[in-house]
Amino acid sequence: MSGRITLVGWSLIGAVGLSACATQTARESEESVRVYTPPPEPGTRRTDMPEEFDFESLEEVPAKAAGPGKGSLPPTAIDFLPFTDIGQTPFAEQLQASGNMVPTGTEMIGRYTRLRIMNARTSADIVEGGNADSNVDFRVAEDNRTKRNYKDESRGWLERRFGTHKVTRAFIVEFDVDDPDMTSSTALFASSFESDSTKGETWTTDESLSTFATPYFRVGPNSVVNATFKLKMAEEGAADVGANVVGALNTAATLIAPASTLVTTLTAPQITAASTFLDNSVTNLFGRSIEETTSSALSLRYWRPDPVFMVQLNLSGSNDIKDSENKQVAGEWAVYLDQPVISIFTGAREISEVAFSRLDPGAVLAFKVGSDLTVHDYIFARLDVAGRITALNDAAEMGSTSLAREEARQLCNRVSRGLAEIGLNNVDAAIAWWAMAETEQFSTLSMSALRDPELCLSTEILREIGGL
Repeated sequence: MSGRITLVGWSLIGAVGLSACATQTARESEESVRVYTPPPEPGTRRTDMPEEFDFESLEEVPAKAAGPGKGSLPPTAIDFLPFTDIGQTPFAEQLQASGNMVPTGTEMIGRYTRLRIMNARTSADIVEGGNADSNVDFRVAEDNRTKRNYKDESRGWLERRFGTHKVTRAFIVEFDVDDPDMTSSTALFASSFESDSTKGETWTTDESLSTFATPYFRVGPNSVVNATFKLKMAEEGAADVGANVVGALNTAATLIAPASTLVTTLTAPQITAASTFLDNSVTNLFGRSIEETTSSALSLRYWRPDPVFMVQLNLSGSNDIKDSENKQVAGEWAVYLDQPVISIFTGAREISEVAFSRLDPGAVLAFKVGSDLTVHDYIFARLDVAGRITALNDAAEMGSTSLAREEARQLCNRVSRGLAEIGLNNVDAAIAWWAMAETEQFSTLSMSALRDPELCLSTEILREIGGL
């Protein structure tokens, strides 16, 4: 025991001596060793949006190695999200209509837009046949991608007899909108594979080619879209988890189907609840799992025809979800903002396009702002205007012009404010006021007061767009 201690002690003394010598040598030669770090190459940062879907530019640019004899190599860049690649419009371009400093595009504040997702293959897959006048001659072009081979993913009967194999994948995009407050989720891709002794082998795959991720919503001065892209994969999950997830996608699609083409304070909770249901369904994955999440914020100020997000999904085979080396492209999508419109009732992009000659007041009042609520019901039942309407008609019949105008002014302000609170802009509030005045609720004598252009903002807008 003592001999071993002595030997260790002498070893430690020798190590300390060698360390001291090494330290002294390093100090003496410190000034003679210089490490050269080359400056970054210009133009390596991508700031422009590609005209086409340039998904290859989303990959990380590898670090440049220092020249021979010029020091050690810099750290290697690692792609920690090997299965998902997300690209976005640079923030400076989000705030401007174009690349210059003078905004020249369409300002979206006060207008309506919606988020639209397009698969990169939707337009390229359709080709024209011999007869251009017949839709029958349009067909899907031959897909030049590598074909998926179900046989390679299959398992033998002996493997199924003694073991169960389940693989589930789900790629979800979630848009959290501020002003108006709403969360909407959409499944872009989902697949499941289950192999056991009782059910045999089943494959289920769901891919989105084109979808509106949100209904129309009014863009406010503080409107921001927070986008989250989630890829969730699980292997050896709980029983029937794959079928449950794919089934949940179909159920959520039904729930997300909006009651109105416009996001209002009455429909936003329904959309958010459907989004939560979808996210919770995909979260219920057990066993070995992988999750990749990418988040980004998008400012809504000026509209651009270019995609605001570009998405590429890469997946490995069903045999091993961890195999990120042998991955293949499973899908490519682009997220757009629809060209904004100034009126949800008419679809007009500019005020000059609003044509009252082709506008039906009944259709305006029948427009849904909730699951079971129209503009007519909201105005006459929710805004409590019955007393004000009665006072207006009585004042007009008595010939009291000033009193009738005051009653009409207060009624107009209440209706305009109420419609703005649920999500309509000033133009549509004015159109709704015009349609309301056409109902049987008002006497003929009260029409002059209802259409006085000096009453409130809605009547002023009606005069500008030709509604008076």
